[in-house]
Amino acid sequence: MKKTTGNSTKRRMKKSVRKTIGGLFMATSIIVAAIPFPDSYAYDPATAAIPAYDVSNTDYIYTYPDLDYNSNTDFEAKAAGGDGSISKALIMSRTSAGSWQMDWQYEYWVKTEGSNGYITEYNNQYSVDDIKLESRVYSNHIYITQEDNEKFTNSTNKEVDITLHYGDKSSVVRPVKTVKYQYTLSDQYDPTREADTWLFNNFPDDLAAYRAAYTNYVNHMDPVTLQPDPEYPKPDPLSRSVGDKYTTGEARTQFLCESVLGDGTPETKLITVDKREYDASGNPISWEKVLVPNIGRRPDTGTISIGGHSYYVDADFYLCDTFATIVGIG
Repeated sequence: MKKTTGNSTKRRMKKSVRKTIGGLFMATSIIVAAIPFPDSYAYDPATAAIPAYDVSNTDYIYTYPDLDYNSNTDFEAKAAGGDGSISKALIMSRTSAGSWQMDWQYEYWVKTEGSNGYITEYNNQYSVDDIKLESRVYSNHIYITQEDNEKFTNSTNKEVDITLHYGDKSSVVRPVKTVKYQYTLSDQYDPTREADTWLFNNFPDDLAAYRAAYTNYVNHMDPVTLQPDPEYPKPDPLSRSVGDKYTTGEARTQFLCESVLGDGTPETKLITVDKREYDASGNPISWEKVLVPNIGRRPDTGTISIGGHSYYVDADFYLCDTFATIVGIG
Protein backbone atom coordinates (compact mmCIF):
# COMPACT_ATOMS: atom_id res chain seq x y z
CA MET A 1 0.00 0.00 0.00
CA LYS A 2 1.39 3.38 -0.90
CA LYS A 3 1.79 5.85 1.94
CA THR A 4 0.06 8.86 0.42
CA THR A 5 -0.77 10.30 3.86
CA GLY A 6 0.26 9.62 7.45
CA ASN A 7 -0.20 6.36 9.33
CA SER A 8 -3.47 7.49 10.94
CA THR A 9 -4.94 8.30 7.53
CA LYS A 10 -3.76 4.95 6.22
CA ARG A 11 -5.46 3.16 9.12
CA ARG A 12 -8.68 5.06 8.48
CA MET A 13 -8.48 4.15 4.81
CA LYS A 14 -7.93 0.49 5.63
CA LYS A 15 -10.93 0.54 7.96
CA SER A 16 -13.16 1.98 5.25
CA VAL A 17 -11.85 -0.31 2.53
CA ARG A 18 -11.95 -3.48 4.64
CA LYS A 19 -15.45 -2.61 5.68
CA THR A 20 -16.24 -2.37 1.99
CA ILE A 21 -14.79 -5.85 1.34
CA GLY A 22 -17.14 -7.32 3.93
CA GLY A 23 -20.07 -5.39 2.55
CA LEU A 24 -19.38 -6.45 -1.03
CA PHE A 25 -20.60 -9.96 -0.26
CA MET A 26 -23.52 -8.85 1.88
CA ALA A 27 -25.07 -5.81 0.17
CA THR A 28 -24.96 -3.85 -3.04
CA SER A 29 -25.42 -0.46 -1.41
CA ILE A 30 -23.64 0.80 1.69
CA ILE A 31 -22.81 4.07 3.38
CA VAL A 32 -19.09 4.56 3.55
CA ALA A 33 -17.65 4.91 7.06
CA ALA A 34 -21.08 4.65 8.67
CA ILE A 35 -20.32 1.46 10.63
CA PRO A 36 -17.38 1.21 13.04
CA PHE A 37 -14.93 -1.42 11.91
CA PRO A 38 -11.70 -2.85 13.32
CA ASP A 39 -8.27 -2.35 11.83
CA SER A 40 -7.81 -6.03 10.98
CA TYR A 41 -10.03 -9.07 10.68
CA ALA A 42 -10.20 -12.48 9.06
CA TYR A 43 -12.95 -12.91 6.48
CA ASP A 44 -14.22 -16.02 4.77
CA PRO A 45 -16.03 -15.16 1.50
CA ALA A 46 -17.33 -18.72 1.23
CA THR A 47 -19.49 -18.30 4.32
CA ALA A 48 -19.93 -14.52 4.13
CA ALA A 49 -19.37 -14.45 7.90
CA ILE A 50 -16.97 -12.24 9.80
CA PRO A 51 -15.33 -14.33 12.56
CA ALA A 52 -14.41 -13.02 15.96
CA TYR A 53 -11.37 -10.81 16.16
CA ASP A 54 -9.01 -9.51 18.81
CA VAL A 55 -8.99 -5.71 18.71
CA SER A 56 -5.63 -5.66 20.49
CA ASN A 57 -3.97 -7.60 17.68
CA THR A 58 -3.25 -4.86 15.13
CA ASP A 59 -0.60 -6.93 13.33
CA TYR A 60 -2.90 -9.80 12.38
CA ILE A 61 -2.15 -11.17 8.88
CA TYR A 62 -5.30 -12.40 7.16
CA THR A 63 -5.31 -14.61 4.09
CA TYR A 64 -7.30 -14.42 0.88
CA PRO A 65 -9.12 -16.98 -1.28
CA ASP A 66 -6.01 -17.09 -3.49
CA LEU A 67 -3.63 -18.95 -1.19
CA ASP A 68 -0.55 -17.29 -2.68
CA TYR A 69 -1.54 -13.87 -1.30
CA ASN A 70 -2.17 -12.30 2.08
CA SER A 71 -2.51 -8.84 3.61
CA ASN A 72 1.28 -8.35 3.56
CA THR A 73 1.63 -9.01 -0.16
CA ASP A 74 3.23 -6.06 -1.97
CA PHE A 75 0.98 -5.95 -5.02
CA GLU A 76 2.45 -2.68 -6.29
CA ALA A 77 5.91 -4.23 -6.40
CA LYS A 78 4.48 -7.21 -8.27
CA ALA A 79 2.93 -4.93 -10.90
CA ALA A 80 6.15 -2.92 -11.20
CA GLY A 81 7.97 -6.18 -11.89
CA GLY A 82 5.56 -7.15 -14.67
CA ASP A 83 3.47 -9.53 -12.56
CA GLY A 84 -0.15 -8.49 -13.02
CA SER A 85 -1.39 -4.93 -13.41
CA ILE A 86 -3.00 -2.12 -11.42
CA SER A 87 -6.18 -0.33 -12.51
CA LYS A 88 -8.37 2.39 -11.04
CA ALA A 89 -11.88 1.44 -9.92
CA LEU A 90 -14.18 4.19 -11.18
CA ILE A 91 -17.35 5.19 -9.40
CA MET A 92 -20.27 6.96 -11.06
CA SER A 93 -22.21 9.26 -8.75
CA ARG A 94 -24.99 11.80 -9.15
CA THR A 95 -24.68 15.36 -7.90
CA SER A 96 -27.49 17.11 -6.05
CA ALA A 97 -28.31 18.79 -9.37
CA GLY A 98 -28.79 15.39 -11.02
CA SER A 99 -25.67 15.42 -13.23
CA TRP A 100 -23.19 12.51 -13.39
CA GLN A 101 -19.62 12.53 -12.14
CA MET A 102 -16.89 9.92 -12.67
CA ASP A 103 -13.92 9.56 -10.32
CA TRP A 104 -11.67 6.76 -9.12
CA GLN A 105 -12.18 5.46 -5.60
CA TYR A 106 -9.27 3.04 -5.28
CA GLU A 107 -6.60 1.22 -7.27
CA TYR A 108 -6.52 -2.57 -7.41
CA TRP A 109 -4.12 -5.26 -8.61
CA VAL A 110 -5.13 -8.28 -10.70
CA LYS A 111 -3.07 -11.20 -11.98
CA THR A 112 -4.98 -11.26 -15.26
CA GLU A 113 -8.05 -9.43 -16.53
CA GLY A 114 -11.17 -10.68 -14.77
CA SER A 115 -9.28 -12.46 -11.98
CA ASN A 116 -9.56 -11.61 -8.27
CA GLY A 117 -8.60 -8.05 -7.40
CA TYR A 118 -6.73 -6.66 -4.38
CA ILE A 119 -6.97 -3.03 -3.32
CA THR A 120 -3.58 -1.29 -3.29
CA GLU A 121 -4.40 2.37 -2.69
CA TYR A 122 -7.42 4.47 -1.79
CA ASN A 123 -7.98 7.88 -3.39
CA ASN A 124 -7.93 10.31 -0.46
CA GLN A 125 -9.31 13.01 -2.80
CA TYR A 126 -12.51 11.01 -3.37
CA SER A 127 -15.21 12.03 -0.92
CA VAL A 128 -18.91 11.20 -1.11
CA ASP A 129 -21.30 10.12 1.64
CA ASP A 130 -23.35 7.51 -0.20
CA ILE A 131 -22.09 5.15 -2.91
CA LYS A 132 -23.13 1.85 -4.47
CA LEU A 133 -20.59 -0.94 -4.42
CA GLU A 134 -20.56 -4.41 -5.87
CA SER A 135 -18.12 -7.28 -5.56
CA ARG A 136 -17.43 -6.75 -9.27
CA VAL A 137 -15.79 -3.38 -9.91
CA TYR A 138 -15.19 -1.66 -13.21
CA SER A 139 -12.49 0.42 -14.80
CA ASN A 140 -11.62 1.83 -18.21
CA HIS A 141 -15.05 3.27 -18.95
CA ILE A 142 -15.73 3.99 -22.62
CA TYR A 143 -15.93 7.67 -23.51
CA ILE A 144 -15.61 10.37 -26.17
CA THR A 145 -14.08 13.73 -25.29
CA GLN A 146 -16.05 16.96 -25.48
CA GLU A 147 -13.36 18.25 -27.85
CA ASP A 148 -14.14 15.48 -30.35
CA ASN A 149 -17.87 16.12 -29.96
CA GLU A 150 -17.28 19.78 -30.86
CA LYS A 151 -15.27 18.77 -33.96
CA PHE A 152 -18.18 16.59 -35.05
CA THR A 153 -20.62 19.46 -34.49
CA ASN A 154 -18.67 22.43 -35.86
CA SER A 155 -16.27 21.22 -38.55
CA THR A 156 -17.16 21.90 -42.21
CA ASN A 157 -15.02 18.95 -43.35
CA LYS A 158 -16.88 15.95 -44.68
CA GLU A 159 -15.51 13.70 -41.91
CA VAL A 160 -13.51 14.06 -38.71
CA ASP A 161 -11.63 11.46 -36.71
CA ILE A 162 -13.35 10.64 -33.42
CA THR A 163 -11.39 8.77 -30.76
CA LEU A 164 -13.27 6.17 -28.74
CA HIS A 165 -11.38 5.84 -25.46
CA TYR A 166 -11.35 2.57 -23.54
CA GLY A 167 -10.55 4.44 -20.33
CA ASP A 168 -6.80 4.81 -19.89
CA LYS A 169 -6.20 1.37 -21.40
CA SER A 170 -6.42 1.96 -25.15
CA SER A 171 -8.36 3.78 -27.84
CA VAL A 172 -9.54 3.45 -31.42
CA VAL A 173 -10.05 6.19 -34.02
CA ARG A 174 -13.10 6.14 -36.29
CA PRO A 175 -14.09 8.54 -39.11
CA VAL A 176 -17.51 10.16 -38.60
CA LYS A 177 -19.53 12.35 -40.96
CA THR A 178 -19.87 15.88 -39.59
CA VAL A 179 -23.01 17.89 -38.91
CA LYS A 180 -22.29 20.80 -41.27
CA TYR A 181 -20.79 19.28 -44.42
CA GLN A 182 -23.10 19.72 -47.42
CA TYR A 183 -23.69 16.85 -49.88
CA THR A 184 -24.60 18.37 -53.25
CA LEU A 185 -26.34 16.44 -56.03
CA SER A 186 -24.96 16.43 -59.55
CA ASP A 187 -27.27 17.79 -62.28
CA GLN A 188 -28.01 14.28 -63.43
CA TYR A 189 -28.37 11.77 -60.61
CA ASP A 190 -25.28 9.54 -60.66
CA PRO A 191 -25.39 6.50 -58.32
CA THR A 192 -21.61 6.19 -58.54
CA ARG A 193 -21.14 9.55 -56.79
CA GLU A 194 -20.98 9.46 -52.98
CA ALA A 195 -23.03 12.65 -52.57
CA ASP A 196 -25.79 11.42 -54.88
CA THR A 197 -25.97 8.05 -53.11
CA TRP A 198 -26.00 9.71 -49.68
CA LEU A 199 -28.87 11.98 -50.74
CA PHE A 200 -30.73 9.01 -52.22
CA ASN A 201 -30.44 7.11 -48.93
CA ASN A 202 -31.18 10.01 -46.58
CA PHE A 203 -33.43 12.44 -48.50
CA PRO A 204 -35.31 10.30 -51.05
CA ASP A 205 -38.33 12.63 -51.27
CA ASP A 206 -36.20 15.72 -51.85
CA LEU A 207 -34.18 13.84 -54.44
CA ALA A 208 -37.31 12.65 -56.29
CA ALA A 209 -38.70 16.22 -56.38
CA TYR A 210 -35.39 17.56 -57.70
CA ARG A 211 -35.14 14.91 -60.40
CA ALA A 212 -38.71 15.62 -61.55
CA ALA A 213 -38.01 19.35 -61.74
CA TYR A 214 -34.74 18.76 -63.58
CA THR A 215 -36.44 16.45 -66.08
CA ASN A 216 -39.08 19.12 -66.81
CA TYR A 217 -36.32 21.71 -67.23
CA VAL A 218 -34.52 19.56 -69.83
CA ASN A 219 -37.67 18.42 -71.67
CA HIS A 220 -39.01 21.95 -72.06
CA MET A 221 -35.75 23.54 -73.15
CA ASP A 222 -35.78 25.21 -76.61
CA PRO A 223 -34.06 22.65 -78.87
CA VAL A 224 -32.40 25.35 -81.00
CA THR A 225 -31.38 28.02 -78.53
CA LEU A 226 -31.18 25.66 -75.55
CA GLN A 227 -32.87 28.34 -73.51
CA PRO A 228 -35.07 27.10 -70.65
CA ASP A 229 -38.81 27.56 -70.60
CA PRO A 230 -39.62 30.22 -68.00
CA GLU A 231 -42.27 27.92 -66.55
CA TYR A 232 -39.68 25.16 -66.04
CA PRO A 233 -36.45 26.80 -64.84
CA LYS A 234 -33.43 24.83 -63.81
CA PRO A 235 -33.91 23.84 -60.17
CA ASP A 236 -31.54 25.10 -57.53
CA PRO A 237 -28.80 22.61 -56.59
CA LEU A 238 -29.91 20.04 -54.01
CA SER A 239 -27.65 20.19 -50.97
CA ARG A 240 -28.23 18.58 -47.59
CA SER A 241 -26.16 17.80 -44.51
CA VAL A 242 -26.20 15.44 -41.56
CA GLY A 243 -27.49 18.40 -39.56
CA ASP A 244 -30.46 18.72 -41.94
CA LYS A 245 -31.43 15.12 -41.16
CA TYR A 246 -30.71 15.18 -37.43
CA THR A 247 -32.02 18.60 -36.44
CA THR A 248 -31.86 18.42 -32.63
CA GLY A 249 -28.84 18.13 -30.35
CA GLU A 250 -30.15 14.85 -28.97
CA ALA A 251 -30.57 13.34 -32.45
CA ARG A 252 -27.09 14.46 -33.51
CA THR A 253 -25.52 12.96 -30.39
CA GLN A 254 -27.35 9.72 -31.11
CA PHE A 255 -25.96 9.71 -34.66
CA LEU A 256 -22.47 10.22 -33.23
CA CYS A 257 -23.03 7.34 -30.82
CA GLU A 258 -24.09 4.95 -33.60
CA SER A 259 -21.29 6.13 -35.91
CA VAL A 260 -18.57 5.50 -33.33
CA LEU A 261 -19.85 2.37 -31.58
CA GLY A 262 -21.41 0.67 -34.59
CA ASP A 263 -24.57 -1.41 -34.83
CA GLY A 264 -25.92 -2.67 -31.54
CA THR A 265 -28.63 -2.04 -29.01
CA PRO A 266 -30.90 0.88 -30.01
CA GLU A 267 -31.12 1.88 -26.33
CA THR A 268 -27.50 3.06 -26.32
CA LYS A 269 -27.20 6.76 -25.49
CA LEU A 270 -24.25 9.08 -24.93
CA ILE A 271 -24.55 10.67 -21.49
CA THR A 272 -22.56 13.76 -20.54
CA VAL A 273 -20.40 12.99 -17.48
CA ASP A 274 -17.93 15.16 -15.55
CA LYS A 275 -14.70 13.14 -15.40
CA ARG A 276 -12.16 14.17 -12.79
CA GLU A 277 -8.65 14.71 -14.13
CA TYR A 278 -5.42 14.40 -12.15
CA ASP A 279 -1.85 15.56 -12.74
CA ALA A 280 1.18 13.26 -12.81
CA SER A 281 1.53 13.53 -9.03
CA GLY A 282 -2.04 12.40 -8.42
CA ASN A 283 -3.44 15.84 -7.55
CA PRO A 284 -6.91 16.67 -8.91
CA ILE A 285 -6.74 19.53 -11.40
CA SER A 286 -10.10 19.80 -13.17
CA TRP A 287 -13.40 18.25 -14.19
CA GLU A 288 -13.62 17.51 -17.92
CA LYS A 289 -16.87 16.76 -19.72
CA VAL A 290 -16.92 13.45 -21.60
CA LEU A 291 -19.65 11.46 -23.35
CA VAL A 292 -20.08 7.96 -21.92
CA PRO A 293 -22.26 5.28 -23.62
CA ASN A 294 -25.14 4.04 -21.46
CA ILE A 295 -27.47 1.24 -22.54
CA GLY A 296 -30.21 1.89 -19.96
CA ARG A 297 -30.22 -1.67 -18.60
CA ARG A 298 -27.91 -4.44 -17.51
CA PRO A 299 -28.10 -7.78 -19.37
CA ASP A 300 -28.18 -10.93 -17.24
CA THR A 301 -24.66 -11.74 -18.42
CA GLY A 302 -23.35 -8.32 -17.39
CA THR A 303 -21.94 -7.86 -20.90
CA ILE A 304 -23.18 -6.69 -24.27
CA SER A 305 -21.86 -6.74 -27.84
CA ILE A 306 -22.10 -3.56 -29.93
CA GLY A 307 -20.46 -3.16 -33.30
CA GLY A 308 -18.66 -6.47 -32.91
CA HIS A 309 -17.01 -5.46 -29.60
CA SER A 310 -17.95 -6.90 -26.22
CA TYR A 311 -18.35 -4.50 -23.31
CA TYR A 312 -18.98 -4.89 -19.59
CA VAL A 313 -21.98 -3.02 -18.14
CA ASP A 314 -21.57 -1.39 -14.72
CA ALA A 315 -24.23 -0.91 -12.03
CA ASP A 316 -25.45 2.31 -13.66
CA PHE A 317 -25.52 0.74 -17.16
CA TYR A 318 -22.39 2.49 -18.47
CA LEU A 319 -20.06 0.60 -20.81
CA CYS A 320 -16.61 -0.46 -19.53
CA ASP A 321 -13.68 -2.44 -20.85
CA THR A 322 -12.28 -3.99 -17.65
CA PHE A 323 -13.64 -5.60 -14.48
CA ALA A 324 -12.39 -7.48 -11.44
CA THR A 325 -13.83 -9.13 -8.33
CA ILE A 326 -12.37 -7.46 -5.25
CA VAL A 327 -11.46 -9.97 -2.52
CA GLY A 328 -8.70 -8.33 -0.44
CA ILE A 329 -6.45 -5.45 0.51
CA GLY A 330 -2.71 -5.29 -0.09
